[in-house]
Amino acid sequence: SELARLLRGCRPRAFLFENVAGLVTLDGGTRSRRRRGEAPSFTVGRTFAAILAEFEACGYEVSWRVVNSRHWLPQFRERVYMVGFRRGG
Repeated sequence: SELARLLRGCRPRAFLFENVAGLVTLDGGTRSRRRRGEAPSFTVGRTFAAILAEFEACGYEVSWRVVNSRHWLPQFRERVYMVGFRRGG
């Protein structure tokens, strides 16, 4: 992917990428039903799993979370945030 190419070329110590929340469940993933006061749980789809594996193959430990802007802004907008730190500093 273009993002992995960027990571391999620039080798930053850390990165933060964001995208639409639907990326997490694309190609076979699932999400739990929305329940008031509870964060949804996700089963990662094949596309997102491949993206995470590609970032890890570039030498990064990667974590991700879906965040909804409704906690800070008057809108319902979910985004997935991926944070990676290069192994070995």
